[in-house]
Amino acid sequence: MTKFFKRNWQLLSICLISLVIFFPSLSRFYTNDDFFFLKIAKVSSLSGFISFFNLFKDTANIGAYRPLTLRVYYFLSVMFFHSSPLPLRIISFITFFADIYLVGKLSNLLTKNNKIAVISLFLYAVSATHFGQLYYVGMFQELCVTFFFLLSVIFFVRCELDNKSSIIVTVYSFVFFILALLSKETAVMIPFAFVAIYFYLLTAKRIDLSIRKIAIKILPFVFVLIAYLFLHFYYFGVLAGDSYV
Repeated sequence: MTKFFKRNWQLLSICLISLVIFFPSLSRFYTNDDFFFLKIAKVSSLSGFISFFNLFKDTANIGAYRPLTLRVYYFLSVMFFHSSPLPLRIISFITFFADIYLVGKLSNLLTKNNKIAVISLFLYAVSATHFGQLYYVGMFQELCVTFFFLLSVIFFVRCELDNKSSIIVTVYSFVFFILALLSKETAVMIPFAFVAIYFYLLTAKRIDLSIRKIAIKILPFVFVLIAYLFLHFYYFGVLAGDSYV
């Protein structure tokens, strides 16, 4: 245990600082759209739960395909926490701390510089943008998509830097890409992030893969992305209403 604290004291200290900054959010109740999402999360059958993931029809008429973060997340509160916001806020904080760690991990992988990694995770941990994400239960979607986004990118980077485990690592990256798409639509940027990272690693002379080889690796992600966008815009629909426009 002592070795663990010595090895991770910087990360733990930064997480503690962010906890102190955002701690008051734990006592806040639901607000805004939370009540609507609590209402539509009340399902009494397996088919109702499965309908959360239906990309052919917007069963709740919300125009946003975020089954993990706007449906399953609130379903947990309704089914297991008696609609209490505290367990959901604890989940949000755990995800937030995981995001902090992953930001540092990705920075370290890309730069191979521990100081830059520590500065990166500190700046992320104390960013004012997290007030909205932690005070408003519904903004868990931002924390969750960041979590899966970073995991997908990290495994992609590891895949490029360690060819021995490229197939297995690519599968992990692909799975986390799918989970990110189930969290929020902004996950569509993941394949583009791969391209940017590839050129960064190429410029830094960390890899020597040809554009053709990297394109083949990214191709499954692109196919899923095209299918996702087609189903979302053609069948599922998009946000409507003056306030969203």
